[in-house]
Amino acid sequence: MPVAGPFPGFIDKSQMKLIAITSKKPSPRFPQAPLMTANNGFQDFNFKAWAGLHVSAKTPDDIVLALNKSALAALETEYVKGNIAASGSVRFDLWSPKQAHDYYLNEVATYRAIAKSINLTAQ
Repeated sequence: MPVAGPFPGFIDKSQMKLIAITSKKPSPRFPQAPLMTANNGFQDFNFKAWAGLHVSAKTPDDIVLALNKSALAALETEYVKGNIAASGSVRFDLWSPKQAHDYYLNEVATYRAIAKSINLTAQ
């Protein structure tokens, strides 16, 4: 699970124990936490929970670009940066719609491959 949202508070209060960080970079909120990639067999492990804005494929490009521009501007404000940091989250790089779409497609391919490797089938 991500070390964000309510979880940093649980960890701070010793109600949960942080075993490892599942991304390839240390957590700014918990820099002392070990990385899962340090464990044998997990060197390439890189799990991140992420969120993005999604719109209909029929949305005109000018609207998509305007939404992207506004979202990127909001992500640059000190208010939003502070709230992201306080939650334990880490902001991704600021992407164009194409970069975000490409990342999404890569994530889908990654998790489909994992599902296939363990013979997981849709229910």
